[in-house]
Amino acid sequence: LQRGAAEEALSLLGGHASRFQAGTLAQEREVLAIEALVLLGRRAEAQQRAEAFRTKYPTSSHLVRLQKLLRPPAPE
Repeated sequence: LQRGAAEEALSLLGGHASRFQAGTLAQEREVLAIEALVLLGRRAEAQQRAEAFRTKYPTSSHLVRLQKLLRPPAPE
């Protein structure tokens, strides 16, 4: 994601999710996937996944980051 390769990151994260569905890094993986979707301009999909994340992990420390990621873009 830092290189701007959001599509590649999303693909790699999907592969990781297939291999390690309930792995230790599941929350981190999902937050990165949501970030990749935002970078790709797929905000509606990112929002849906963020809402599912909030339901599944209501006390996660990652919720603050998700809130920042999904903040409406500043007007130009």
